[in-house]
Amino acid sequence: NADQHEAALFTYMEAVQNRHSRGLLDETLSLITSGLAEAQEVARDTALPVTSQLWTIQAQTYNALNRFGEASAAAETALKLLEELPYDQLVDVRVTAARILGMAYRSLGQYDKAFDALTHAFNMTPHGDSMLLAHVLGSFGSLAMYQGKLDECLAYQQRAYHHAERTEQRSTLNGNLTQLGLVAFEKGNMAQALDYFERVLDVNLNRENTHYQILDLRNIGATYLY
Repeated sequence: NADQHEAALFTYMEAVQNRHSRGLLDETLSLITSGLAEAQEVARDTALPVTSQLWTIQAQTYNALNRFGEASAAAETALKLLEELPYDQLVDVRVTAARILGMAYRSLGQYDKAFDALTHAFNMTPHGDSMLLAHVLGSFGSLAMYQGKLDECLAYQQRAYHHAERTEQRSTLNGNLTQLGLVAFEKGNMAQALDYFERVLDVNLNRENTHYQILDLRNIGATYLY
């Protein structure tokens, strides 16, 4: 019945969030597919806040898997669905969807579109939300790095790290430490880069996040190789 389908949809949402937070990306995508199918059995006004979040997490997951075309399409779908909700609802999801869209465009080499999407994300971000600001500023920094603007990238990443320190989210802080490590690497400061990467790995080992441990080890290996 309707109540059972609704309960199942919210169960899928919780499972998706759990798998995504643990870096189990293939499982995340599989559960999202099942969750979106279940949403078709739920009243649209009830399902909409959940499905918009599922599409946003799908965009994040595709982006992490370097499937950037699919990431941009999922992020655009999420933003379109979110437009149907009151503007003050799920603000963090709106910001994340726009930010992931910007990151996907960045990786596809569409830098103007990336900057516009990130600007949209920044304009939606509440000024007091340090976690969201850290993510968005870090994404601006990453875009600058892709364009070879290392000093601009460093300025963004330092601002992002300042906000990340105010949060209790280790994943946010780790993301900014990784970006600072990449800037140090590109500038030839290998000892500093290695310090950043090893600090991040220590945290991810304790969190048992396999996907990010692999990325950390790759960064450390690249630093030693250089």
